[in-house]
Amino acid sequence: MTTFLKKIKTFAYAEKILKPGEKIIVGVSGGPDSVALLHGLYALRHDFGVSLHVAHLNHGIRKGALRDQKFVERLCSQLEIPCTTKEVHLNKKRQSLEEAAREKRFRFLSRVAKKHKAKTIALGHTKDDLAETVLMRLLRGTGLSGIRSILPKREIYQEIFVRPMLELSRNDIIQFLKQNRIKYCTDSTNRNKIFMRNKIRIDLIPLLEKQYNPNVKDVLAHLSVQATADYNFLESRAKTAFLRIATFPNQSKNISLDLKKLTKHHPSMQNLILRLAIQHLNGNMRKLTFSHAKEIESLINIRPKGSIVHLPNSIAIQKKPLKLILSQEKKRK
Repeated sequence: MTTFLKKIKTFAYAEKILKPGEKIIVGVSGGPDSVALLHGLYALRHDFGVSLHVAHLNHGIRKGALRDQKFVERLCSQLEIPCTTKEVHLNKKRQSLEEAAREKRFRFLSRVAKKHKAKTIALGHTKDDLAETVLMRLLRGTGLSGIRSILPKREIYQEIFVRPMLELSRNDIIQFLKQNRIKYCTDSTNRNKIFMRNKIRIDLIPLLEKQYNPNVKDVLAHLSVQATADYNFLESRAKTAFLRIATFPNQSKNISLDLKKLTKHHPSMQNLILRLAIQHLNGNMRKLTFSHAKEIESLINIRPKGSIVHLPNSIAIQKKPLKLILSQEKKRK
């Protein structure tokens, strides 16, 4: 067994991300990372005791998109792996095309998993992706939760998304593909510096490696791993506290938090409890910023009763005499 396969196997067992007897949906774009992931899981499928089903979403953003789709379909035919593909058209006038593509991809993978009664979806993120994401979030502004970056295992849309290659570098991937003469597609948009991630990968990280620390990617990846361990501990405490102070009146979508009990906790724990409440209402917290956290802190400690803070995704928090009421507002037409 090659070092590449050993690292996937060891990491998957350590993180408990693949269960014997289950079907794994493998997201394959046709690029080197996802192709390497597919070949790795294919080689280890009997070791893990799993079956595979490939899913490919054609965003139609660039000229080579159809070529990539055909490549993935041929690859799956050669390996005798069932494959689901779909073509979508994104609104190129949107402010964040990258975010729109990501959202479409996750929803597509989730639908494929539900259709084929699978609970686990495997993605080809690497240590390089992890380091790039940490740095990108630091530059944009983030907290401990954001530094966790790309997790080995995470629930999204009721499915479990796993990343078996997070301990492998991009160089490890290319070396594996070259040694085994495995073909893959090259995405020209990966060189387009209009995307912040590309600028970080092409310009910033090489600069940091050359002038500050040649192992900066390892340092950033280790920071993410440590932040994950710390955040998981704090979050487990916050979940316990949340269940003690939260009520759900009349089985509605509102959440009521006991204000007296909430303020007895450390401000850091208060923030985590509020995040859990927002996540319970909305399903995600991606659009929450530091300024939102400061607004909520001001609402709890300074603002008068009756004050309201409006948050992204139509979430409102109102301060009552004894409680904080979180609710999902009706979206305006």
